[in-house]
Amino acid sequence: MERISFRTGNLAAPRFFLPALLAVVLGELAPEFVPHMYAQQVPPMGRGIRVGPGGEDSATTEQTSSALLPVDRETTRQWERAQKLISDGRYSDGITLLDEILQRGEDFFRPQGEKPRSLKAAALKLIGDLPSEGRKSYELQFGALAQQMLNAAAENGDIPKLEEVARRFFHTQAGYEATLLLGHRELDHNRPLAAAQRFKRLTESPAAAERLEPGLSLMLAICWSRSGMNDRAKDTLIALKKHYPNAKLHVGQKDLPLFAKDDQALAWLQAAVGESPHKTVGQLEDWLLARGNPERNPSAQGGLPLLNPRWRISTTNHPDLRKCSSKNASRSWTLAHR
Repeated sequence: MERISFRTGNLAAPRFFLPALLAVVLGELAPEFVPHMYAQQVPPMGRGIRVGPGGEDSATTEQTSSALLPVDRETTRQWERAQKLISDGRYSDGITLLDEILQRGEDFFRPQGEKPRSLKAAALKLIGDLPSEGRKSYELQFGALAQQMLNAAAENGDIPKLEEVARRFFHTQAGYEATLLLGHRELDHNRPLAAAQRFKRLTESPAAAERLEPGLSLMLAICWSRSGMNDRAKDTLIALKKHYPNAKLHVGQKDLPLFAKDDQALAWLQAAVGESPHKTVGQLEDWLLARGNPERNPSAQGGLPLLNPRWRISTTNHPDLRKCSSKNASRSWTLAHR
């Protein structure tokens, strides 16, 4: 093999040694010349938005444990076209594009500053913010279909179809009715917090509130109260009195006027509708039925888990630490069963 000599004397090296040495030197210097952009992880364009676990600030600083939200460029452009059509007064064309987004099975996200937003939520907001002329056009275009789906779902007891009407056509009269029915169903099944979310959504829609109040706020207050959130129940009743000071609520066979003073709100509610027929948190003591109660969804005081191991794995290899762990476990068991 051909060799070359260095000035250090008799030291000789193969010809390929010089390129290898150069590569090592350049490798040490390379970080000084590589732009910082190569060290930053960049999400694939058009495939997702990377969001950090700590909120908006971590979206740009924390990349290792972030979540990648799905993004679809075609759906995003469709939402933007719908927004432009609505701003130009072409309501029928715009809401047709929005309905196509709402009836799709998968939801996507669009960047909005540092915080991405659901495209379906954005589509519903555009429909909810339509002016009077646009709302009439929306009801004319989709109201009959929504009512037809609602009637079929109610007749057949089809809850998933009822959910679809409430989700896809929320801002129609049939959509409001479907959401109201779902709220009553949740309350009948002793799920007051889930029912409160249904009723709360209706109270936040001016068109729905105009049609369903004041009974809607009464149902919402009942749900908050049965969920153990008396402060929210009181605030709901006070807001009801502020908007409808002379309202009379038909409860049972009576027309009841509202309370005179704000601090009487909860007492008035209990006198009007009575106490909850279901046991509240912590009242269930005897497990007499399968899964606790007729709703199969009870609440009770928690306790220690059953200490019947199905499998074991050692957390240490040191015998002294094993003895210490066993001693602590025995001590905890003794203290818990005194």
